[in-house]
Amino acid sequence: MTANKSKTVCILPWIHMYANADGNVLPCCIGDYKTPLGNTGNTPIKEIWNNSEYKKLRLQMLNNEQPSVCRQCWKHEEVGNESSRIHMNTKFAKFMPIVNETNDDGSLDEMKLRYMDIRWSNICNFKCRTCSATYSSSWAQEDGKDNIFIFAGGKNNDSLYEQFKEHYKDIEFFYFAGGEKPRLRTGFDELPASRSTSKRRVGVLPARSSSSGSTCRTWGNACHFFAGVKDQLVSSGPTSSSPARDCDWSSWIVSMRCIRE
Repeated sequence: MTANKSKTVCILPWIHMYANADGNVLPCCIGDYKTPLGNTGNTPIKEIWNNSEYKKLRLQMLNNEQPSVCRQCWKHEEVGNESSRIHMNTKFAKFMPIVNETNDDGSLDEMKLRYMDIRWSNICNFKCRTCSATYSSSWAQEDGKDNIFIFAGGKNNDSLYEQFKEHYKDIEFFYFAGGEKPRLRTGFDELPASRSTSKRRVGVLPARSSSSGSTCRTWGNACHFFAGVKDQLVSSGPTSSSPARDCDWSSWIVSMRCIRE
């Protein structure tokens, strides 16, 4: 099946997997969280990749339909804005031929991940005003949740790390968010000793740390794997504690300098 005749195809269901800290899998980070495609806490990722929900999603896109789980993109496109779908199709245009490998039932013979976005856990000592208990254990505690600490892999992430390990060599874009990454093991100890010169891997690091030592050790040891590491700021300088409550800006600066060096 080909994507050439459809105006609603998004490359992500063919090259990408996104999972919330509660394990719910969505087409991407802005997919409708009320209609997950599966859950990494109770189902292997390869089973999710070709389950009925994923196959239906791919077929809907190939048939020029607009899946409801992708409603955010359709809203943007209806008013003439560039949606995440359009942006991702441009960003990962070189992988579009993979769409042509779709079987008649919407399945794929291989799981060819090129973009990975797993929110491993909600463990975080921040309570950002734009966040929630799903991504911050501090918010979960304040909200009185029964399970303050949650993991995308269920009780822990050990099995999930193992499942993704075989894909690390092919993934070109890693996004790390959900929780405070320096406080989590994120599989970095299992990354190859050196990156392949034929691929440009990029790691995106949201600005979430008040511990310069842990940030530097965790990310510094992994930077050899990436051709580039980007840091994303919600706010900077003295105003950093406005969106990110308890943020220590001076410590964050020390961390970033250490990583970049």
